[in-house]
Amino acid sequence: MIGKQLRLAACRRDARHELLLEPTIISENFLVLRQAVLAGLGIGLVSGYVAQDDVKRGAVLSALDAPPLSVFATHMYLLYMPNRHQTRAAATFIDFMLEQARVSGSGGVN
Repeated sequence: MIGKQLRLAACRRDARHELLLEPTIISENFLVLRQAVLAGLGIGLVSGYVAQDDVKRGAVLSALDAPPLSVFATHMYLLYMPNRHQTRAAATFIDFMLEQARVSGSGGVN
């Protein structure tokens, strides 16, 4: 999507901040955004796991490292249709994420 404004709300150091962005490219696909950044089209806002290898090898720079910016505030939500048939992969992923949240002490599992 091109030419649409995007409001970004995020938390840093327990303070909530909002930015109004005017991106040239909007996509729900982080790999598309990653490729746009690697092609030199500008700054991208993607999850850390998408660009961590690119940052390690110096292909891109990370601007939001310390303290980390959380666009999800203090809670993480996993949305799925519990009454629908789930593939084994989806069920395994859900179980894994719930276990990781328990191990990390994240009481905000929803």
